[in-house]
Amino acid sequence: MAFPAGLEEKIISLFRTHPEKAMELAFDNFYQPLCIVAIRIVKQEDQAEDIVQEVFCELWKKREQIDFTSTVYGYLKRSVFNKSINVLKKKNIFTDEEPEPNLTADTSADAGQSMEADELKKAMELAIDNLPEKARIAFCLNRYEEMTYPEIAEKLGVSVKTVEYQMSKALQILRKAAEPFLLWLLIIFEKIFDLL
Repeated sequence: MAFPAGLEEKIISLFRTHPEKAMELAFDNFYQPLCIVAIRIVKQEDQAEDIVQEVFCELWKKREQIDFTSTVYGYLKRSVFNKSINVLKKKNIFTDEEPEPNLTADTSADAGQSMEADELKKAMELAIDNLPEKARIAFCLNRYEEMTYPEIAEKLGVSVKTVEYQMSKALQILRKAAEPFLLWLLIIFEKIFDLL
């Protein structure tokens, strides 16, 4: 996620002198991206917004104690991830049987048609959003939060084997979703190599 240059430094500096302005600036820039993070996990917009608002409230309460070791957005994003996972833990989704997903994402495409890179990206994002809940959470923690399988297992209170299974399921579904675009990607690579 790219934010305006110097934004992080400005927010951190304002937390020392004008915390209200720092919060306002952080909220204006980070609220929407954080909601997207939460929606990816909990799949409910209202619940995602509640989680993000709660994270901002906690930031305000702890503003004098927090030492930002990375970035403000990074701190908030990790908090949103943690809260979202905790919400799902309370629903016991990691112990109950999960129905197979009804993937309604339209990932079929005429491989012969020319398509934009952002169309492929949107199709894959839609496929990720439609992953079974456990697989989606494991995938998001691994790919977006860069957590290892043992770290994910510890966070979710499951075995590493369970995480491996869910990741395998996620990757299998995403590979299937990407199949219609493989010919298009091969054509693009061929054109690139022709230019070399």
